[in-house]
Amino acid sequence: MPPIKPGCRNFNITLKVPDGDVETVDKFIADHQAFMRETHKGPAEPFCLMYAVTKTAELKDSNDPSQGTTGSMLFAITETYQALEGCQAHMAAGQGYGKKEGEPHGVLFGRFLDLVGKYATSTVMMAEVVHTMADPLLGARAEVKPGCHAFNISMKVPEGEAAAVDAFLSSHKTFLDETHPVSGDTEPVVLFYTTTKTAELKDSNDPSQGTTGSTLYAITEIYRGLDGCQAHMAAGQGYGKKEGEPYGALFSTFLDLVGKYATATVMMAPVVAAMHD
Repeated sequence: MPPIKPGCRNFNITLKVPDGDVETVDKFIADHQAFMRETHKGPAEPFCLMYAVTKTAELKDSNDPSQGTTGSMLFAITETYQALEGCQAHMAAGQGYGKKEGEPHGVLFGRFLDLVGKYATSTVMMAEVVHTMADPLLGARAEVKPGCHAFNISMKVPEGEAAAVDAFLSSHKTFLDETHPVSGDTEPVVLFYTTTKTAELKDSNDPSQGTTGSTLYAITEIYRGLDGCQAHMAAGQGYGKKEGEPYGALFSTFLDLVGKYATATVMMAPVVAAMHD
């Protein structure tokens, strides 16, 4: 298994789907999982290092679940490849899957474009991984499966403000390496962690049109279950905490950045599709 490391590339896509349309997305995800398992086994590209889809009801107040849900479902799709070539091979495989003569692409890819056009709140495409665990997470693909739980956070940061996010993410990586094992029985055990960063394109289909001046970030963390997610939150709130403070400075910075820049926050959501059962 190739290592997950800086220089890999990710897709991170978040969909907000009204309750009445969820069945359509569920069916797409089931068919997409079948496509991924059939065509992305490796070792030739596209060799997918991580594939995980999460699904959870959107809360009215993420800090108070008792307030109920909004009537929408949040889906988050994460895929990781060794390099840009793997991402490009994935796109080619998707466009060609089930394609008939004379068609621009297969039916599954057409359904993907339709769902993204209708429901996407964040699309971070082929972005470079800038942080992961010091351990190369060699077993991540086999360990992540339905029943795990994940965080998926995307941010859009205006030009000139990215340095503060970069500094936070560097400190966040240090926090994870210091406090989160990648094996064993003591939570929070990290199964997968990446942070990506890429310039936002004016036209994702035509990079020659240049960039918008904003930077897109995506953070993905996957744990074995809800206990791991809760242990992660407790560790984050307590990291560097001083007497009399509600939580440490790193967690305070996280709340500030999410409040300013987040385009998608999918918290502790169960994995519903992966490369393995």
